[in-house]
Amino acid sequence: MHAQTFEVLGGCLYLPKGRSLRRAHALDPTPSLTGEERFADVALGWNEEGLHVRIDVENPYGQVNCENVHLGDAVELFIDTSDAKGELTPHCHHFTFLPGGVSNEVRFTTTTTERGYLLEIHLPTQVLRGYDPETSERIGFSYRISRGPLGAQHFCCCTSSEDLATKPSLWASLWLER
Repeated sequence: MHAQTFEVLGGCLYLPKGRSLRRAHALDPTPSLTGEERFADVALGWNEEGLHVRIDVENPYGQVNCENVHLGDAVELFIDTSDAKGELTPHCHHFTFLPGGVSNEVRFTTTTTERGYLLEIHLPTQVLRGYDPETSERIGFSYRISRGPLGAQHFCCCTSSEDLATKPSLWASLWLER
């Protein structure tokens, strides 16, 4: 099966330091374009300290699988701080978060909600090689939210055979807007 792709250009709003992500930071959902079930809402904001992500998932998390994250509940973020749209470069990043887990380099929390769970992530500049909002006005971005056998939700690309992690040309371009 080939990847279903389409170009997505959008905005990533500025998040003042100390503030929480708001509804205005929500990314437009693309499951209607990919034919996938929409089960999560994603918000993204930026500031000089890094990127901030909030993912509100409708289903409670069940199992996580550290060996093969696609077999359980997981959130993967794909970020290209240069938005070069070519091959992988040192500016391309792939972060994986397992609900309820911990990370040494990235601060995130998992909160159980009535509907499912909320994952809040802060990606500091120290883990985003090449991140400089003063000189770069956009980033490449995508995500994959996995629910094991229940399927996944992607941003801007629905793929089961293409490896989203190795093809930044499939990631959306997001303008860093003030």
